Amino acid sequence: TNGYGGTYLDFYQAKFEQSLETYLSNLDYATDWTWFDEDGEALSDETVASMSAADKAEAFIEGRYAKGSSGSGMGGPGGGQGGPSGMGGKADFADGNSQGAGQAPNGNPPSGNPPSGNPPSGSPEGNKGSDATADKSSDASQQNVPDAQNSGAGSSENGSGEVGTPDAGTTQATGSGTDSANYASYEDMLAAYEADIAEIEAGDAYGNNIVELYNPMNYIGAEGTEDPTWTRVLMGASEGDMSMFASMNMQIAWLNAGTDAQVEWQWDGGHVPSEILGDSFALYVDQMYGEYVDGAKKIEKAAAEKQTTNGDAEEATGTDISSWASYSGGEVELDLVDIASYRTAGAAKATPGFDTIDYGQEDYVFGSSTADARHWDKYLLKVLQDNADELSKLFNAS
Repeated sequence: TNGYGGTYLDFYQAKFEQSLETYLSNLDYATDWTWFDEDGEALSDETVASMSAADKAEAFIEGRYAKGSSGSGMGGPGGGQGGPSGMGGKADFADGNSQGAGQAPNGNPPSGNPPSGNPPSGSPEGNKGSDATADKSSDASQQNVPDAQNSGAGSSENGSGEVGTPDAGTTQATGSGTDSANYASYEDMLAAYEADIAEIEAGDAYGNNIVELYNPMNYIGAEGTEDPTWTRVLMGASEGDMSMFASMNMQIAWLNAGTDAQVEWQWDGGHVPSEILGDSFALYVDQMYGEYVDGAKKIEKAAAEKQTTNGDAEEATGTDISSWASYSGGEVELDLVDIASYRTAGAAKATPGFDTIDYGQEDYVFGSSTADARHWDKYLLKVLQDNADELSKLFNAS
């Protein structure tokens, strides 16, 4: 965090710890997992049936499990496979006034080694949602980006394959040998930004800046706005393409506006996490209805059915995070630096890197009949303009 701290990052850290605590506290709802002992041997049915919640939490922290479908609710990259309640590739985003769904971007579970900023080792079952193997066909801006696992991982001067960092002498992404798949020069990229943002700021047919219309922060708690009674956002905690600050900022704004705001960052969940471990979108709607409608029946989550038969996986596929996350008395402790590692471990885009600027700051919502996407961040444009002399020298550096 470059030495920064304070209550905002404390809140961020606490939410990540809570996300893992919530996951661990619901492991009794995992009815089809395979559990293993310290030697890698599958436990007997009798041992599994006698496992306490604390036993399962310890086994999870140590990676002694193979997930079944009840704990693998991550939808496919690009929104292709069922989201909550079968809402094909959509993450929960609903409020007490209306029921809708909004899509959460792509993300990846952790890989690598513990601690002190290095992500935990192993190959978690959730890794099948990785950006590196994702079908890019749903994102036209990435169709020309080489697969991160098959492209030789860039072309750094030091030959280490570590790209996208100052030490590597390159600004490229881990899966690409060039800075941008769309622009031949920094000047071309800057011109595209300037044209896109000028068009957006000119407004639509009614003179409205569509980016400002689209930003919920302009409406939450604003005068003349009827805030919802409740709202819920479900995102994967290993979401790779979107800052978790976005959902957290909305929650803070909603709470300040008097809205019952719940933000859930599903542990090991990436792009389009589905409901898992006994939860469902319908259940949450029913619970909120019972909470806020006079005379409505209060709905409680059904008790877990104890797993009595171990799964049939032949080996543990869990990630051992015991040297990276501490767990005691139902409480998790994670360092901010480790959270950052978890968040970025599977990201296909290095930072800094012009490809990140190229792709990361555009949105198909603002596309037109002649362009799939338009760049929209006027603050980023100012950075590109004010630092053009220095940044243009780095473009396509290798």
